[in-house]
Amino acid sequence: IQLYLKTPRLRGLLALCWASSATGAMVFVNTVQLVKSDLMLGDSAVALVLGSFGAGSMLAALALPRILRSSEDRSVMFAGAGISVLALLGFGLTALLQPPSFVSVTAFWCAIGFGFSATLTPSGRVLSRSAHSADRPALFAAHFTLSHACWLIAYPVAGFTGSLFGLAAAAIILS
Repeated sequence: IQLYLKTPRLRGLLALCWASSATGAMVFVNTVQLVKSDLMLGDSAVALVLGSFGAGSMLAALALPRILRSSEDRSVMFAGAGISVLALLGFGLTALLQPPSFVSVTAFWCAIGFGFSATLTPSGRVLSRSAHSADRPALFAAHFTLSHACWLIAYPVAGFTGSLFGLAAAAIILS
């Protein structure tokens, strides 16, 4: 963890992990509440909304090999984080003005999924380039630990802010 935190590029990767954890936590923790209670839809709609996040993620994963041939990992990852954060912020601001619809939630979740995947997929390449081969297992373990610490914080923030202040506020706070 010390080596990880001493490496500037990896501190940046940790910040990107935080962005992915915050946006992902909104999706994973609050989708059921949003779809079933706020939109008054059933289990099939929950599956479709979560599937739209997965579809966005798959679109990014399919596009990334071509994108990464002509762009730096860092640029792609920052763009992905920007897409996720802006999509979540857009959802939150839109939901403050009017009740969200199934179509709008699906579109926002798809964009969040795209950004989420674009942010996280190149992280292994960044880790590999950041250390000598002897240090890589330790760096990958540190990355796993630190990135999951981000999730450990983001999940309760998503749940508590959603239950205390509403899902629009949770989305804005997490973004």
